[in-house]
Amino acid sequence: MLILGVSIFLSNEGASRVLSLLGVKISDDSIKKLYDKLEFKDDSDVAAVGIDDVAVRKGRTYDTAIYDLTDHHLIALLSGRKGIELKTWLQKHKKIRVIARDRDNAYAKAIREVLPNCIQVADRFHLLQDLLDNLYPILKKEIPSKIFIEDNHVLKKES
Repeated sequence: MLILGVSIFLSNEGASRVLSLLGVKISDDSIKKLYDKLEFKDDSDVAAVGIDDVAVRKGRTYDTAIYDLTDHHLIALLSGRKGIELKTWLQKHKKIRVIARDRDNAYAKAIREVLPNCIQVADRFHLLQDLLDNLYPILKKEIPSKIFIEDNHVLKKES
């Protein structure tokens, strides 16, 4: 469980390295083989899903993860992230009304083509990333590069 838990947040190569620091020796290929053996509990009646790409080999190979937005369990892991496999999967899940996804245009196009009335929203990670990307220039402009504090009071200049 630890291996899969760590590898969900990292590429298989990265997970292999982090796990070795924890004393768990496993190769990235062995992690991939574990994923290949997983069975997913798909639900053709699911109404809201999240879609994101996951790195199998960082910078080289990505797959598409689909999870139930209600309880966040993984429903499917599709090969690639071009949208072709997603379109096929969506054809079997016509009851979906809401999809949280990243900014990938291939996903957006596949969803529009198969489920044109489906509401597409940005997932939490990308909403936060957009917020930080837009706040940074504002904060950089408004907050001085140095703040001087003396006796719990902010000073206008160094004393």
